[in-house]
Amino acid sequence: MTRLTAAVLIFMGVAVAQQVPAGWKVMKSEKGTCQVAVPSDWAVDNDFSTANDPKKLVSVTILHEQDAKMGPSESDAMRIAAYTPIKVFENTSRRVFLEDKVSAFGPSGPPRRKFVAFVPHTSKGICQAMTILKSGGPEALAKQVALTVSAVR
Repeated sequence: MTRLTAAVLIFMGVAVAQQVPAGWKVMKSEKGTCQVAVPSDWAVDNDFSTANDPKKLVSVTILHEQDAKMGPSESDAMRIAAYTPIKVFENTSRRVFLEDKVSAFGPSGPPRRKFVAFVPHTSKGICQAMTILKSGGPEALAKQVALTVSAVR
């Protein structure tokens, strides 16, 4: 496989990952500039740009950070340093995707995990989706939801 073919396949994979799966609904950030997709049976709270699955094992929050920059630069290193990554799955100019530790305040309750994905916004800033996964929740679904983050087109 040539480098060009590999690059095209990687780009197609990123483009497909950000498409809305059939039967899912789109939830937008507070100002309507960023979006994430969730399964149709999830409860969406547009006032807070959050959604939960019916069993409340997975939740997602979508936001737009104005004036934040994206790309292989010092700002990305600072952004990742703002988290406590367990694992960085991707760190490119197109997307950063990581698993982060969940901070506990007070009684910690059942274990939780957090997946964070952010992509550049078309004009200014970044779009960020954060999924929280409670113990027993479907990890693949939490990741899939986070990876649908995109700027509203």
